[in-house]
Amino acid sequence: MIRDSRPDWILLSAAYTDVDGCESKPRLWPSTVNCDGAVNVAEAAREAGSRLMFLSTDYVFDGNKGSPYQTSDARKPTSVYGESKARAEERLLEILPEVCIARTSWLFGHGGKCFPATILKLASTRPEISVVNDQRGRPDFHAWTSHPALVQLGRASAKGIVHVTNAGDCTWYEFATENRARVRSSDHGQNP
Repeated sequence: MIRDSRPDWILLSAAYTDVDGCESKPRLWPSTVNCDGAVNVAEAAREAGSRLMFLSTDYVFDGNKGSPYQTSDARKPTSVYGESKARAEERLLEILPEVCIARTSWLFGHGGKCFPATILKLASTRPEISVVNDQRGRPDFHAWTSHPALVQLGRASAKGIVHVTNAGDCTWYEFATENRARVRSSDHGQNP
């Protein structure tokens, strides 16, 4: 399809994003979809002369910095999901040096599985739920931040690594309480 249509830009948003599922099937889905699949698209883009924008994640970092990560910070993933995306970033930069890697953080929106929907569903069926309070991040509603930012990056012919995140930050617990759920703090999270 890419060879036939020769698009100006390809936005590669396909990914296996079930972080917990990646841990239980480390060799099956994360590497195959998140890295090998991305490499296949990058090679097709190179052959067609198309630009590629790859959606990545803050899970390529270990979450221990204590301040916002910069695009130049070293990748230090602590999860199978993060490792699969970090490897994909490295491979894409080798194949297509002009690739635009757009890293997102705590992306949520309509449709599919997302944190606010999960919290609201749990809160409607349980008197109390536990939510980790030891991770900070930037929740990003895709229709407000990511979509317009990605369009703008494409129009600007962006290349390299860019962080596409919302302003402000909070913990998962703080984010959950914004959803008006009765939640209890827990410090047993895995850093992104």
